Amino acid sequence: MIRAREILSALLTAAVVAGGTGCRAFGYYVDYPENPVEGMRRIAVAPVLGPAEVDPFDAGDILAAELVQCPNVEHVVRPIDFQRVVEARSLPVTSENAIRALARDLDVDGVLVAEITEFDPYHPPRIGVVAQLFITGSRASRTDDVIGISRRGRAGPVETTASPGLVQVERVYDAARRDVFDRAKWYAFGHDYDREALSGGDRILWIRDLYLRFVSFSLVKDIFREYVSRMASRESEQVKGGRER
Repeated sequence: MIRAREILSALLTAAVVAGGTGCRAFGYYVDYPENPVEGMRRIAVAPVLGPAEVDPFDAGDILAAELVQCPNVEHVVRPIDFQRVVEARSLPVTSENAIRALARDLDVDGVLVAEITEFDPYHPPRIGVVAQLFITGSRASRTDDVIGISRRGRAGPVETTASPGLVQVERVYDAARRDVFDRAKWYAFGHDYDREALSGGDRILWIRDLYLRFVSFSLVKDIFREYVSRMASRESEQVKGGRER
């Protein structure tokens, strides 16, 4: 009888974990966005620039940790390794040509550079980020991959020209907004901290590094989403142009 109860308990637990609602024992599944860029599987993450109270390597590691969980991302070069090559080559990371040269040295298909432009970690937190994803693999030479997106027209942390293989976004993740708060709460339910579930969305708003994790997750998702949206728009325009001919 005891054995039967153990088996039943295990089956019930498995049902909860694998339930169709997306729930698991302590929260919800988080759907990491699939990397949509063909041929870009290895990505380097630069130290994240920002105000003095933000460590560039810690912030970069958080961003890298979120990026590597995305399907179709096979390997992520961490900021400390990126910086070692920068120092060995004495290349300025403010130059697009230097970024692409570093990509060759690091044997990666893309480089993600980000800068924190606004930083208010107090409840409700507000973090602004500008990011640039340089597509340096075989598809980078295609003009279809030239994508520049910026909500307020900021140039970004790296000086660039209208060269191929660039995705640029700028976002502000303000937890005072209901939609941002709801997304942060959902993210919190899908993660744990020191083996303790982040149940209760408010907790993620009080701990700076946890909110930065959510911001990093959201930033990667926004970059990929904008890439897909722009590519779909261009394909639609090409089809429309073909019909008009």
